[in-house]
Amino acid sequence: MDYALSIFLTLDEPGTFDFNTLIRGYVKHHEPEAALIMYKEMQERSVAPDNFTFPFALKACAVLPAIREGTQIHGHVAKLGFECDVFVQNSLINLYGKCGEIELASKVFDQLGSYRTVASWSALLAALTRMSFWGECLTLFATMTNEERLRADESSMVSALSSCTHLGAYDLGRSIHCSLLRNTTGLNIIMQTSLIDMYAKCGFLEKGIKIYEKMPEKNAWAYSAIISGLAIYGEGKRALQVFESMLKEGHKPDEAIYVGVLSSCSHAGLLEEGLHCFDRMRFEHRITPNSQHYGCMVDLMARAGKLEEAYKLIMSMPMGPTDTAWRSLLSACKIHGNLELAECACRNLMQLDAQNSGDFIILAICMQKRKGGMMQQESEQK
Repeated sequence: MDYALSIFLTLDEPGTFDFNTLIRGYVKHHEPEAALIMYKEMQERSVAPDNFTFPFALKACAVLPAIREGTQIHGHVAKLGFECDVFVQNSLINLYGKCGEIELASKVFDQLGSYRTVASWSALLAALTRMSFWGECLTLFATMTNEERLRADESSMVSALSSCTHLGAYDLGRSIHCSLLRNTTGLNIIMQTSLIDMYAKCGFLEKGIKIYEKMPEKNAWAYSAIISGLAIYGEGKRALQVFESMLKEGHKPDEAIYVGVLSSCSHAGLLEEGLHCFDRMRFEHRITPNSQHYGCMVDLMARAGKLEEAYKLIMSMPMGPTDTAWRSLLSACKIHGNLELAECACRNLMQLDAQNSGDFIILAICMQKRKGGMMQQESEQK
């Protein structure tokens, strides 16, 4: 890009094509700020943008994200008469979706009317998924495929499968899988990973495992999906085997994968393995633990009866204790009958303004257990 810019600077009067080339280049090289600076210079020089300028300028805004600049560019789009250009409008839907402005994304989508393409539907579906509007996403997907008779693309399928996963809509997820098998010659890694995640979280882990085992190549997302699925079902040792296989294949674990690994250890009660993985994450792979990692470790220690150790870990959390960590400790106190730590957990939940009625029920059970133990001790002494 430096060489391209040096050539650009030699031009006396660069035109629209020249600016477009640099803006597109900056976006492709992950320099969205530079792309927007170039767009601003284009305006200052009174060089008119065209239908090739806006999609890349809007993509730069979406990547940052920069809603204010994106809205300004939207004004330029309207002023210069590109409101019926489907590529520009799809870029606007994508921008507003990634910036969390779902109402604006829907408004642009509705205004397209008969000009809408599969990409328009896909952009809005992705926006709904990103905002966790799972039901709305599936309703729109049904409208697209059933009423409009459009063939969904890969991105639309992924959005629909993600919504099925979060809603537990197994039947719809399975029908999407069948549609994919009928209409495509082969599933890519993204689709296979989405299917693994959907089957695992809808209660059909073995179906997800079958897809995983047949994958000719796997990436970190695929490993993360299957490890998380195994964690849900307490298959800690199998999850650790997959994790080791991933490392042997040369894939570098990230924060999400370690959440799955530590969660699997927690659900399976693998204390030593969990402690080893926690150390490995910090010292071997140089990943700084976040609140989810600490939450998994607190849960693991507490379930194993290491309540004091779990308490110390909570107090050492760099980001400060979370309600999830305190609640894991509180639940374990019910099992192991530690009234003092249960009261401590409840006090801290109240300070975080995160307490609920279930917390006080657990505390009452701990008190009842203490009272019962004292009465039994008195009876034995008599």
